[in-house]
Amino acid sequence: MNVRVINSTFSKETKESIIQVLKQTTDTVEIRDILKRLIPDLWVVVAGKSFAYSISRATKSSGLFGVTKPGEKEVKFLIYTPPHSDFSSFIPPPFKNDEESTSKITTVKSTIKDKEMLDEIISFLSKADYKDTTKACELIKAKLIDYEDHFWHVFIGKDFVCTLPQAEPEYLLYVKAKESELDIVIFRQKGVKREVKWTGILTWVLYVCFSFVLFLGLMGLIKCHEGSTSWVCEHHKSLLYIALSMIMSKGVKTIVAKFYKVKQS
Repeated sequence: MNVRVINSTFSKETKESIIQVLKQTTDTVEIRDILKRLIPDLWVVVAGKSFAYSISRATKSSGLFGVTKPGEKEVKFLIYTPPHSDFSSFIPPPFKNDEESTSKITTVKSTIKDKEMLDEIISFLSKADYKDTTKACELIKAKLIDYEDHFWHVFIGKDFVCTLPQAEPEYLLYVKAKESELDIVIFRQKGVKREVKWTGILTWVLYVCFSFVLFLGLMGLIKCHEGSTSWVCEHHKSLLYIALSMIMSKGVKTIVAKFYKVKQS
C-alpha cells in the first residue's frame, strides 16, 4: 500500500505516525481510534476519491494523504483535529441567490432541534450552486457562521466516508442533493482544550539554571587566576561541584530507569 503526503501541517513525528497507520489500515474508524490512543484528541477522518471541504482545524494539526492499493485508484484521506479556541480565518462574502430552488434536498440525518434553523439551512442548501463544490463549501460555512461563530465543518462529494470523533457534535446534518447526486455533511465541533504541562516547563527552567551554573563554573576555571576577587572566581569550584552533582544525579536516574524497564520486560 503506497501512501503519499499531499499536504500537511503536522509535526514530523505525527505525520510519520499517520503514514504508518494508513499503511496498516484504511478503515476510517480504526484510523481515528488508533490516532486517539497515540495522541489523545478529537480526530476527524474523511476518506473518498472525490470530496470538497471547508473545515475549522487547529494550528499544525491537519493533513491530506493519498493512499493507493495495487490495481485501484487513489483514495484521499483528510485527517485533522478541530481547534478549541476562536481563530481568525477568511470568511467569504454572504451567499446571494434569487433564483428558484435548483436542487432537491433530502435529509438523511439531523441533530438540529431548532426547526426554524434547520428549515433555513435546508432552504439555503437547495439554492446553492454545486458546480464548484469547494466554493459551495466555503459559502455554506459562511452562512452557518451566522448561527454560531466558528468551529463549522462542511463536506461535499460523492461516495466518501466521514468519521467524526466519538464526542457528539453540537450540530450534525447529513443530506443528499438529488439533482447533483452529492452528499453534504455539516457539523459543528470544538476541539479539546490544551492543558499546560507544568512539569515540562519546570524541567525546562531547571535545565536553563543548570546550564547557567555550568557556564559560570567553566568560565571561572578558564578565566580566573590567583588573586582574583570576583564572586565567580571565588565560587567557581562550588559551581562546578553543583553542576557535576546534577550531571551524575541525572545519569544515575537514567541508568536505574533503563535497568528497571529491562527487568520489567
